[in-house]
Amino acid sequence: MKRWLATVHLDDVNWLDRSFAIDSFVRPAFLLGSLERHGVLTHPWLLRTEGGRPVVVDGFKRLKWLQENGTVEVECLLYEADSDRRSLTLQRLEAKMVGAVLNLAEKAQIIAKLAGLMPAERVRSEYFPILKLALRSQAVERWGRVAAAEDLMLSALANDRLGERVVLELIDWPETERRKMIALFCELRCSASIQMEIVERISEIALRQGRNRSEIQASPEVQDILKDPDRNHRQKTQALRDLLQSWRFPRWWARQEHFERSLSSSELPAQIGIVPPPAFEGNSWQMQIRFSSREELSQLLTYARSLASSPKIDQLLAPPDLGPSGTVPERHEKP
Repeated sequence: MKRWLATVHLDDVNWLDRSFAIDSFVRPAFLLGSLERHGVLTHPWLLRTEGGRPVVVDGFKRLKWLQENGTVEVECLLYEADSDRRSLTLQRLEAKMVGAVLNLAEKAQIIAKLAGLMPAERVRSEYFPILKLALRSQAVERWGRVAAAEDLMLSALANDRLGERVVLELIDWPETERRKMIALFCELRCSASIQMEIVERISEIALRQGRNRSEIQASPEVQDILKDPDRNHRQKTQALRDLLQSWRFPRWWARQEHFERSLSSSELPAQIGIVPPPAFEGNSWQMQIRFSSREELSQLLTYARSLASSPKIDQLLAPPDLGPSGTVPERHEKP
């Protein structure tokens, strides 16, 4: 491909042609600061077209900064109009991959453009490791749909409000449900693993109750948590996790609450812990005692023996009263 350094008048550039663009969806603060301090350090790439107006290949932000700061002409690396667009696109994408750290929105766009240049399996094997993306099933196709999704999703990705796993799950949701979930995560600012937990719980509850996920998110209980002015985002996250857990596993949740109330009423010293069997299944309970002297151990064992001979141990070990129907109260069943 023929290319040379040429002076280009910025008013002649076709700014509407963004076929080579990779949007970052975040303000490039460091780049703008560098431009203020040092100006443009590397030549932007432009491609001449048959119509005569060049299009930007690489350097969108730098050229816009120059234009906004009154620059009329700039020296660019100009490619001839008959250049192979496929090869030029690949050069542009690989230049992005070896440059600054990319956010997930940029990676999605790169995957989508690569998928238009080569087989999906080659994209997966050659470029996913470079982009540090997991080799999940149908990942190329799914990232392509992420790149074409609404700006809200891409902006959330770019600002680290959505994790990799959860965005590939949400891309299959209807847009209305997806938007509400993205807004929820932008407010909660929780980790990627907790995001995935919340998504799975809401999906499971909606399926179990024959409702859509938007209804679960819009329920009064969920909204009360989100609108609580006395909770910070971490407290809201934990409250939401507890609520969804109680709806998804009502019997287990009722058993856990009963156990915690009974343990509190037993008035055991903090050095004595009672550990129930996993998921309260089976009869293998544990008592853990922490002590620092023989005298302390003797005193704690006295407390333990006292509990063993008290009706409180029966309350602790017994499941809660679920009523004559054998089910938990309705308030645990659904939002």
